[in-house]
Amino acid sequence: MDQSDLSSFRPISNLSFISKLLERVIDARLTEHANINGLFSPVQSAYRRFHSTETTLAKIHNDLFTSVDEGHVGALVLLDLYSAFDTVDHQILLQILKSRFAISDDALSWFHSYLSNRSHVIHFGGGISSVITLYTGLRGATRFDDRSKIVHCLHRRAELDSVFLKHDVHHHGYADDTQAYVAVTRPNAPTVAPRLQHCLRDVNDFYGSRRLQLNASKTEVMWFGSAASLRGLTASDKNVDIGNATVQPVYSVRNLGVYLDSLLDMHVHISKTAQACHFQLRRLLGCDVTSNLVAALILTKLDYGNALLAGLPHTLVAPYRTSASSMQPSGSVTEDRLGTF
Repeated sequence: MDQSDLSSFRPISNLSFISKLLERVIDARLTEHANINGLFSPVQSAYRRFHSTETTLAKIHNDLFTSVDEGHVGALVLLDLYSAFDTVDHQILLQILKSRFAISDDALSWFHSYLSNRSHVIHFGGGISSVITLYTGLRGATRFDDRSKIVHCLHRRAELDSVFLKHDVHHHGYADDTQAYVAVTRPNAPTVAPRLQHCLRDVNDFYGSRRLQLNASKTEVMWFGSAASLRGLTASDKNVDIGNATVQPVYSVRNLGVYLDSLLDMHVHISKTAQACHFQLRRLLGCDVTSNLVAALILTKLDYGNALLAGLPHTLVAPYRTSASSMQPSGSVTEDRLGTF
C-alpha cells in the first residue's frame, strides 16, 4: 500500500496472552449463539462453518453465468466501506447486541466493559500525541476485532437484506465486502443502472444510520453478458452514480482474490494466476527447499478458486498448461498439478 497515504495505516494493539485467550472464548460462544438462533444473514459467508470466500465466489459466479446463459445482461457492483472496522459506534453496537441478539445481563456488561475506556495515541517521528478516548472503532486481537462477528452483523443484518430485496437486487457478502448484482433481458438493460443507483442510495442511508459510509472511490462496477450484448450498451447505460460520484465500469474486477471478467470466461484470472506462478517458479528453481516452497507459494494459488474454472474450454487453459509445465524442475512436486492446470 502507498505509505505516503495516511489512510493506508491502521492502529496496532498489543494484548496480553490472557486477553487474546478470553477473546477467543467469547468469539466462539457468540458464534454458537448466532448459529443456533439463526442470527446470521443467509446471504453472507463469513463466520459460518462450511462457508468461505470460495463458496461466496462459487455462488456469485454461478448466478452470473446462469444469467448470461439465459441471454441476460447485467452489472456486478463491489461495494467498499470507509474504514469499516474503525468507525463502529460503540453505543449503536451495544444496542444491536441487546435488541437483535438478545444479549443481556452479565454478557452485555462484559461487552460494555470491553468497549469502554479504550484510548488511542499516535507515535510518529519521535513524537507522541496526547491520549484520545475512543468512542468508535474496535482494537484488539485480529480474530476478534478486525474480522469480528459483531462488527459484521452491525452492517449486514436483516434490515440491510430487506433494502436489497426492496429493489430486487441480488447480493452476497463476506465480512465487510458486499457484492450486488442485477441481470435483465437485453432490451431492459437501460433499467439496470437506475435500479442499482436507487438501491445503493438506500444502502448508503442504512450505513449512514450506523455511522458507516460507502467508499465510492473504491467501489467497482463490472457489466457482464455475451460479447454481442455488451457491445450494444451505451456509456449512459453503464455508468452508475453513487452519491455525487460516477463509477465508471471496468472490464474485470478482483473479487475476494479471484478476477472476474465481463465475459465470465476467467481468462484474466487464469492469466494472472499463471503469471504469479511463473514468477515464483523462477525464484525457486535450484533452491534446496523447492518442493516445500512450491507447495506454499504456487499450489495454493492453483487451488484457490479452481471450482470457478470447471468446464472451461481446452483452448483457454492449454497455453498456460504447456508453458507452466516446461518451467518446472524435473521430478518436482508440481509436475502433475501444473500439468493439470
